[in-house]
Amino acid sequence: MLGLPCYPDRLPVIAYYVSGHGYGHAIRSNEVARHLLRLLPDATILFRGGAPAWLFPPHPRIHVSTAQLDCGVAESPDALRIDAAATVAALRQFLTARRQIIREEAAFLQSQKANIVVADIPYLAGPAAHAAGLSSIGISNFTWNWIIEPFAESEPELTTRIRDGYSRMETLLRLPFFHHEGMEMFPEILDMPLLAGQPSRSRESVRHEFHAHGRPLVWIALRGNINAAAVQRAASSCPDTLFLTTDSSLDGLAGNLRLFRIADNLTVSDVVAACDAVVGKLGYSLVSECVAAKTRLVMIPRTGFREDPITETEASRFTVLEPMPYEDYLTGRWRSYLDAALSRPVPHASAPLGGASACARFIASRL
Repeated sequence: MLGLPCYPDRLPVIAYYVSGHGYGHAIRSNEVARHLLRLLPDATILFRGGAPAWLFPPHPRIHVSTAQLDCGVAESPDALRIDAAATVAALRQFLTARRQIIREEAAFLQSQKANIVVADIPYLAGPAAHAAGLSSIGISNFTWNWIIEPFAESEPELTTRIRDGYSRMETLLRLPFFHHEGMEMFPEILDMPLLAGQPSRSRESVRHEFHAHGRPLVWIALRGNINAAAVQRAASSCPDTLFLTTDSSLDGLAGNLRLFRIADNLTVSDVVAACDAVVGKLGYSLVSECVAAKTRLVMIPRTGFREDPITETEASRFTVLEPMPYEDYLTGRWRSYLDAALSRPVPHASAPLGGASACARFIASRL
């Protein structure tokens, strides 16, 4: 259990399971946790899942441990394509151990004296909570059964088992940009506002820290094996633009490329709000941050991600989404797409915000 302590019954203990696929589930879960600790300063939050521990903020009331309660999708090394066969094979193998996982997690919840389970959005968290005699709440804009369904048409029992897991959760707090199918197994569904972070610093202070000095500021917000040659060519072709990256492998490639680290004094929301544009995928959390901050997104299309057309259609109502073909991404021909994005007016419409606060209030009400 990685040395996790037990807490007295009088203090609320929230077990918060987070999918390890990508970073977005952890980033938005952090926002909910931040609001929970404002409402319940004596609460303890036990983050548990497959996301890297460094994504979670250091806090005396937050503890992080590793467990696998869902199986996402298998991606290409650049995280832009889904390997359908590998996804189904991994899910098939994972589900053979589901009963043991549920037993172990129920024991974990009891040992930690958890009061409630929250999941974004591992499907075995519901059965584990039920086995431990606890209520559970899901938070998401999609369900894994809907994502994996097109790849597992010949093995429908796989997605049926995912659906069965979700049916054990009492409530789904549904985030914007969702598809209506694949959620009907939840007993209760409540729609929430957009879940995005709130900048902790002014746009001007962040730009000053990066020495932007009136130059366009662009964050290369990609994970996976980023094409270093493409980034170098792109930066060289845009000498008046300042590029940001968190990938240390890109450090020193160009004079107008800055390496930085997300930390307590510089959050994802701070960076997105300070930038003129972001280069990245249609990942839900990144899109939500761009929508909230009205920051333009130059998006690299992904293959096989069922949710992307819905996300693109919905998010384009609130900010500029400029597609960049994969071939041009690989060859570093980014300039025309950046210029096009920066020249387009941002839509006036604003998405309803405050999802983190709304989710936290609901969770607190069920304790």
